[in-house]
Amino acid sequence: MIEDDIYRDLWIDEPAPPPLKTFDPQGQVLYIGSFSKTIAAGLRIGWLAGPESVIKRLSDLRMQLDYGSSYVSQMLVLEMLSSGLYDKHMERTRTRLKQKRDFLLQLLNRHLADYATWSKPSGGFFIWVAFKGNIDTRKLFKECLNSGVLINPGFIYDDHHHTVRLSFAYPSFEEMEEGILTMKALLADYG
Repeated sequence: MIEDDIYRDLWIDEPAPPPLKTFDPQGQVLYIGSFSKTIAAGLRIGWLAGPESVIKRLSDLRMQLDYGSSYVSQMLVLEMLSSGLYDKHMERTRTRLKQKRDFLLQLLNRHLADYATWSKPSGGFFIWVAFKGNIDTRKLFKECLNSGVLINPGFIYDDHHHTVRLSFAYPSFEEMEEGILTMKALLADYG
C-alpha cells in the first residue's frame, strides 16, 4: 500500500490524523511526503519510508533515472527544518490558507448555494463542489476557460458526478470573487 501524504502539513483547523504508516508494524505501507506543496512547487524534495529492501531498490532506480535531487535544494530544506524556519513558515502558510478558504466558502454560500453543495475542508488547497442539477462540467469548464476562469472539473480526476475542484491556495481574493461570479452567471444560463 502506498500512502501519499503530501498535504499533511497543510491542515488548517486541527492537526491531521496520524498516518496509516504509524499503524504498520509489518512494513506493508510505503509512506510518501513532499515539500513541493509546502515550501515551493519546483523544489522536488520529498521522502519515502518503508522496508529497507524496497527503499534501496527505489533509490537505485531514482539514481538511474535522474541522479537524485539538487544538493542546494536539499541543503535549503535541511536548514529550514533544523533552524525552525519551516515551522514558522507553516504557521504563516496555514493562517493564510484559512483566510483564503474561508473567503471562498463565503463566496460559495453567497453566490452558488442554489446550484451546488460543498464541504468545508480541514486542510489542503481545494474545495470540491458538487452541482445539484445535471450540469455538463465539460461545457462549464470550456465556458469558464473562455471567460478567463480556470476550474478543475471532476472528470479529470475520474469523478463523474458533476463536480469541480476549486483552488483557494493560488488565486488572489479578487480572482476568486471574479471566478465565482463568472461561474454563477454561466450557471444561470443553464436554467
